[in-house]
Amino acid sequence: MKLIHLRNLCLAIVFGITYEAHAEAKNAVKPQAQEGIIDSSKEFRAYFGVSGFVNGSFITEPKSKTLPNNGQLLILPYPGFGGVGGGGGLNLGIAWKALSLDIGFDWSMDQGEGRINGQGFTLSQTTRHIPLTLRAEIPNWSVRPSILGGIDWVSSSDTKLETPIGFISSPALLNPESQEYTAWLFGFGLDFIINDTLRIPLRILAVYAPLDRTDLSERIELEKNGNVITGFRYNSQWEWQPRISLGLSYNFKSF
Repeated sequence: MKLIHLRNLCLAIVFGITYEAHAEAKNAVKPQAQEGIIDSSKEFRAYFGVSGFVNGSFITEPKSKTLPNNGQLLILPYPGFGGVGGGGGLNLGIAWKALSLDIGFDWSMDQGEGRINGQGFTLSQTTRHIPLTLRAEIPNWSVRPSILGGIDWVSSSDTKLETPIGFISSPALLNPESQEYTAWLFGFGLDFIINDTLRIPLRILAVYAPLDRTDLSERIELEKNGNVITGFRYNSQWEWQPRISLGLSYNFKSF
């Protein structure tokens, strides 16, 4: 009987040691399984961000260089424009789980170059953007992909057109006027999560304002003295502005 009791005691000790070792191993694995998943326990957050960007500015060449005017068709010189600029800005937003809505305030120096009969023309200006953006991201990852879209209120100033020396046109080609317009904004991004407070957002975006390509009706404004055309101006509305931006975002409140 004593041997039986001793055997049972030994088995109980072995089972006890095995259970404790299994429990410790399970607890040791748990943090590793969670590694790389960083997320706040708060469903809502408000944030502030700053960014810098490089952007392009493009206007496609119209299919026709004609402009209807008083029953006639004017033929005027007009190239396509394209160039590279850059700038920066800031944004404020609010997020609920994987969805966020923010408004931005961006400034950039833009320019686009075009050629007419081998001669170069440069359209340049300062551009301001106020984008309202809705974004959806994949949560619970340390690097979070997202898609976004919205509208962009755009305005410009200091608009200039540099023409080749000796260039003459009839009617005269005048300096462009600054403009205000609304465009579509869309793209995708990656957010690199540092902690619950800080993240590094990378964005690849496009700002698109559709223009009529059949003629020059949305590209040129005429100057008149009565019924006599005294000159014409290129509109300064960019058709396409692709952008790559990198910034820093700070969650200043979670609730």
